[in-house]
Amino acid sequence: MDGEHFDEQLAEDSYNFIVQTNRLFGAYAPIKKFITRLVKQSTSNEPLQIIDVGSGIGDIPNHVSQALISEPHQTHFTCVEYNEHAITMGKKHYSNNSALTFIQADAFSFTPADKTVFDGATACMFLHHLSYDEIGQLINHLSTIVRGRILICDLHRSLLPYLATWIWSIFQSSGVRHDALLSIQKGFTRRDLKQEIETLDCVEKIIQRGGFGLRMELEIHLKYQEGK
Repeated sequence: MDGEHFDEQLAEDSYNFIVQTNRLFGAYAPIKKFITRLVKQSTSNEPLQIIDVGSGIGDIPNHVSQALISEPHQTHFTCVEYNEHAITMGKKHYSNNSALTFIQADAFSFTPADKTVFDGATACMFLHHLSYDEIGQLINHLSTIVRGRILICDLHRSLLPYLATWIWSIFQSSGVRHDALLSIQKGFTRRDLKQEIETLDCVEKIIQRGGFGLRMELEIHLKYQEGK
């Protein structure tokens, strides 16, 4: 899906494959733990406002919001995605989930019309589509609309994830398989990404969280840059 020509059927197949992969390889758990940490530090009874950038079809925010629905402190996800087809799929699949708002927008410049300041941000399997310069631009922008933390969950570039993806995708179409393996190649090592992000003025500190070889998790504590 990163290619020059957009293939709608390939996109749909790829998103379905991503949902299956997220479900099998535990992509939901880090987000639930992140939300739990934010709830513990919250001093308000209002729902947590979370911006999820590069949401795709929004399966992770959907799953997490449903899993937390019985909690007394509710969470609302604003799912920002540039791809129109992904937004359409997300609205179709999760139209009954009032905890999600889908917005087609550029995450590098999106500002809520109602001037909402978010309690946290999530970026799941999104940053590997970006260059280091673009990642810096994104985090700098998020620091102007997020008062709190960003959780990054992304692909760990190493042999183990590549082999696991090669096996897991073996029965997928050639297009889906190519995109999946290309994504691993475009992933990061924990050290390299952490070192790049640490250079940003808007970053207070970075905590390396779990991950079991296939993915990486970094929690970024931001210096909120109001009005910038």
